[in-house]
Amino acid sequence: MANTIVEYMHEHGGYRCGYCGNPDSNFSHGMWAHALSCQDYQDLIDRGWRRSGSYLYKPLMDKMCCPCFTIRCAALEFKPSKSQKKVIKKTIRYLVSGEKPDCNKPLSEDPTKVEDEEISAGTSEHPAQEKELRKMTSAAAKMASTSVASAAETSFKSKSTERTERTEGQNMADHKVVQNRKSNVKEKERGGLSVKREPRPGVGADQSKPQCKKAKELRRQKRMERLSQAGTDAEPVDKKQPNEPKSLEELIEEAEKASHGHKHKLEVRYVRSSPMSSKFEQTFKESYSIYHKYQTIIHKDPPSKPSEKQFKRFLVDSPLREEHSPGAPECGYGSFHEHFILDGKIIAVGVIDILPSCVSSVYFFYDPDYSFLSLGTYSALRELEFTRLLHLQAPKIVHYYMGFYIHSCIKMRYKGRYKPSFLLCPEAYNWHPIERCFPKLEASKYARLDETDAVDTPVQLEHVRILHMQTAMQYPDYRTFVPHADDEQEVKEYAQYVGKTCAGRMLLYRQ
Repeated sequence: MANTIVEYMHEHGGYRCGYCGNPDSNFSHGMWAHALSCQDYQDLIDRGWRRSGSYLYKPLMDKMCCPCFTIRCAALEFKPSKSQKKVIKKTIRYLVSGEKPDCNKPLSEDPTKVEDEEISAGTSEHPAQEKELRKMTSAAAKMASTSVASAAETSFKSKSTERTERTEGQNMADHKVVQNRKSNVKEKERGGLSVKREPRPGVGADQSKPQCKKAKELRRQKRMERLSQAGTDAEPVDKKQPNEPKSLEELIEEAEKASHGHKHKLEVRYVRSSPMSSKFEQTFKESYSIYHKYQTIIHKDPPSKPSEKQFKRFLVDSPLREEHSPGAPECGYGSFHEHFILDGKIIAVGVIDILPSCVSSVYFFYDPDYSFLSLGTYSALRELEFTRLLHLQAPKIVHYYMGFYIHSCIKMRYKGRYKPSFLLCPEAYNWHPIERCFPKLEASKYARLDETDAVDTPVQLEHVRILHMQTAMQYPDYRTFVPHADDEQEVKEYAQYVGKTCAGRMLLYRQ
């Protein structure tokens, strides 16, 4: 396996928080990855690191305003909730009949809307990336562009329902009725009378007609009639229990069937983005146009900000290598784009990393014209199903990583709805069911999730690997070459945050 090469950023000031808007309360450690193996990145995200392009960052959770807990879902045990099933059914209706859901429906009545809007926001570009790019000291880093923009905090507004204008006479009549009702209530209150209003008696059900039956019961009755006509009273043995809900695969299969021979056709295609596959190169311009439209309309970026160069650096370039090691799925490990293609054109793109133990979601963007499809939620469900498919080829792939969970930011709690989900303890680096973490996170923004005496393994400097003068060596050997180097504390900090395994395997670039 080729070596991972990183350049650690020792100085890390306060940056703007994209969740609460505080201008200088976002703190993190950072490093630039010149090359990164998929296994090393898997181990890093299991210690709270994430990537934004080739920039890796680890939030300083006990110092920042909105602590970011790494969250993952156990994909093999995942069962879609009622609201998540509604998203798939809504997609099926649109594919079959072209029926669009009511976009003017109040937000509180649509349990999937908030969830979809937040997922569609994805993981925004880290604000320290542009500043750290200017600090790069190696020759390879100096070739990188310094123009990397941060994604603004998403602002969503629910549309108000249209109201028909009343005439002036109608308004006056309504006003008089209200005043009369108020005066009657006051008079009753003065007299000690209760104001309880009895509902008008209804006609009730028509007793001459049979009671209505559920569609499921009607189907069962028809099946029994067919069996009776065939000369048998026995019911066929079903593989599924009568009341067993449909699995995620069955729901997705229904959506795929709805794409054939009906009003619309929706396909999902996975293409390797780094290195660029031929199919990715053919669709690059189309994907970028969706990204530009998304950033300017949803994130309110000025049109000049989401440039093609910035898009490539943020969502196309990746330090992850293409790997086809033993045990990997047929597509291999690395970085991919997930294209959602409606009637032959791309309407949404999911950026994902396929790693030895998981599928990691990086970012998601879509054409705002199709926001009525709840594409954020739909894409997450498709990625969960994709994780299960990869598991059949690579049994170690069992989790779906959703980035960070921010409990102190209510709009970011939607990720906990994908169950079962687990949060990473920022001190012991082990996983805990999210439901057990809620009491601690309600009491304090930052909390140690592990309740045992487990501690992180300390890293000795002699275990740290260094890249100096194009030569790999251990840290003590590096000090013999550079005896006056004043970087011991910085290297200790780096080693502790990446962990013993990565510190002994990755190469830390030193001048």
